[in-house]
Amino acid sequence: MYLNREGGTYRPGEDSAIANAISNLPSPGFGDPPSENVVLAAPGIKDGDWTEITDCVRDLLSPYNVSIVEEDPAANGAMVVHHEILMVRYSSDLRYHEGASDFYFNQCELVEDMITPVILEPWPGPRTNREVCEAIVASVGLAAGAEHLADCTSVFAGTFGSSNPCGDRSIANAEVPCGLQIESPGECMCTDGRTLNPHKVLVDTYGAACQE
Repeated sequence: MYLNREGGTYRPGEDSAIANAISNLPSPGFGDPPSENVVLAAPGIKDGDWTEITDCVRDLLSPYNVSIVEEDPAANGAMVVHHEILMVRYSSDLRYHEGASDFYFNQCELVEDMITPVILEPWPGPRTNREVCEAIVASVGLAAGAEHLADCTSVFAGTFGSSNPCGDRSIANAEVPCGLQIESPGECMCTDGRTLNPHKVLVDTYGAACQE
């Protein structure tokens, strides 16, 4: 997993971190084909904040065999399959409407070569470092086959942002109700039934971290 706070140039196309392509990149104007690249400047995350964010990500993902890097594995033409988590200041920087939050991909199976933007300042206001960390971890889990959960203590909760009344979120090793709305759990999308163990999904997908 590549944590990118440096920006870059991204083009419309089939999702690929190797090719810097994002499939649902909006067109420049209404009715225009999505043919223009987007050039993203670095979002200006201070070093101290970035250290806090990345330490949190490594802590939450420490039970799993996930490699976390801060340099592009596909730099200089290298064909290294990876999941890029792209830090974006505002959703409008990617031509999305200003009210857009994150762009989670729930594929019900591992997606290895993809880019997931994480918005630093979604509506209604900027995220804390902890909330950015949780959004990153949610992106990693949903790319591994996890899904939204109706539990405000989970990083996979279907509601996001500073309105969370439950404090810091985590990845539970327990059966948790599925659903986008905490108040109304529903059927799981990726498995039969109405609950999911997100810890087990990540272990089954990435493997458990090696114990020293």
